[in-house]
Amino acid sequence: MKLCNLVRSLDVPIAPAMHLTPTTRLRRTESQASSQLGEETVVVDYEAGLYFELNDVGGWIWNYLGEAGTATVEAIEAGVLAAYDVDPAQGRAETRHFLETLLRENLVETVH
Repeated sequence: MKLCNLVRSLDVPIAPAMHLTPTTRLRRTESQASSQLGEETVVVDYEAGLYFELNDVGGWIWNYLGEAGTATVEAIEAGVLAAYDVDPAQGRAETRHFLETLLRENLVETVH
C-alpha cells in the first residue's frame, strides 16, 4: 500500500530521516497547501517547490493531521487500522514510513 508519490526537483536536497516513536507528536507545517482532486490529495510545499500526490490512505492521514492539529504516531496508526482493512503490522509499518517521509520532506514537524 504505497501512500504517496513524490515529484521532486533534482536540485532540492533530501533531509536525513528521523526515527519516530509511537509517542512522537506531529503537526503539519505552515509552508504547504493541499487540495482534494478526485480520490487523491495533492500537497504543495511552497518553500521547496515540490508537490506530492497522496492516495486515499495518505490523504486520510493528511486530513487527520489537519483536523487534529497535532497527533501522536500511535494515534495516527490506530486511526489507519480502524479505517482500513489492512494487516496491523503492515499498516503500522507503512504508516510509520509515510510519516517519516512527510517529516523528511518538511511537510510535518515534531511538536515537543
